[in-house]
Amino acid sequence: MARFIARITVVTPGAGSPETRVLYEPKKKKRKLSRWAKPLERMQRRLLEAQQVFTDELLARNQRSNRKRRNGFLRDGSLNTLRAHRKAFKRLKKF
Repeated sequence: MARFIARITVVTPGAGSPETRVLYEPKKKKRKLSRWAKPLERMQRRLLEAQQVFTDELLARNQRSNRKRRNGFLRDGSLNTLRAHRKAFKRLKKF
């Protein structure tokens, strides 16, 4: 079967409720990750997502400061960094 087919189900009308029968369902792939490494992988993923939130937020605030006034990124730099850190930390604690 093609990869994009998720499942083939036949529905036959019945007296009370319709009867369903699954003809094809692909096998689930087993993840290649040992039990002891799972929490480490989860923690690393969370940290990477928080770093991504930090960089995206800092870039947006930097551009906004530059639009507001001349050399705005220098004037608002420490405040922008603090706020981006706060947002990234919230993302890290969220999970």
